[in-house]
Amino acid sequence: MKKNDILSDTQAQSDPRKVELNKVGIRDLKLPLKIVDRRQGHQQVVANLNIGVNLSKDQRGAHLSRFVEIAEKYRRSEFTFESVPEFLAELKQRLNSTNAYASFKFDYFIEKTSPASENRGLMDFNCGFGGFSEGGDTKTWLEAEVPLTTLCPCSKENSASGAHNQRAIVRSRAVINKMLWLEEFIELIESEASSQLYSLLKREDEAYVTDQAYQNPKFVEDIVRDLSLSLQKEPAIEDFWLECTSFESIHNHNAYASVSHGEFWKDSGKIY
Repeated sequence: MKKNDILSDTQAQSDPRKVELNKVGIRDLKLPLKIVDRRQGHQQVVANLNIGVNLSKDQRGAHLSRFVEIAEKYRRSEFTFESVPEFLAELKQRLNSTNAYASFKFDYFIEKTSPASENRGLMDFNCGFGGFSEGGDTKTWLEAEVPLTTLCPCSKENSASGAHNQRAIVRSRAVINKMLWLEEFIELIESEASSQLYSLLKREDEAYVTDQAYQNPKFVEDIVRDLSLSLQKEPAIEDFWLECTSFESIHNHNAYASVSHGEFWKDSGKIY
């Protein structure tokens, strides 16, 4: 290629089919990000990015390199849910689109103290930020997958010497309107468990969490209902979706329950 040759902008060509596309973008772009951390200031993570915009009926393709250029810009500074609206606005401006979507998923570590021995150990949580911008309306959400313990109320009620318990996981996304630490969101979810999980437990801790779960039996339905009420009381949260899955210890299947609150989650197209 000669120095003065002008390359053809194929993506910007007009498309004769005149079909508008809801989402065009890139998925599974991995980048290091500095996520704000309530205790340490920030935490370095490896994030998986899904980014997209709508494409007008007149344009043949999106300029995919621009998605990466924008992501590269944001990895150089601390990233929070407050960065998401700026990210979406830049997507729309650079890609000449009216709608934009983005999600950033990563493993996030929180140091937890065991309840009896007070030993400290790191717990990993699959977390993320996301956002959707349509015209002048922008919504930002955070999400987390939180493991916990459930103990069966039916088993406790009908058994003479115990009750079956198991690990469960709560998955939740919440539209937020002001700063809410990931740690706060996770703690709110953990507070509705039969018992929390910890990475480091000594014998006295095992006895503590076992007794705690036995005194606080919950079906997955109980977890979801109790957590729904708690999320509705949190001022920073507008809408939410949540699901609890229990990995049953005495059945050859799992149990689950889910609920959504608010208008946002009724449109699955807004979830990237």
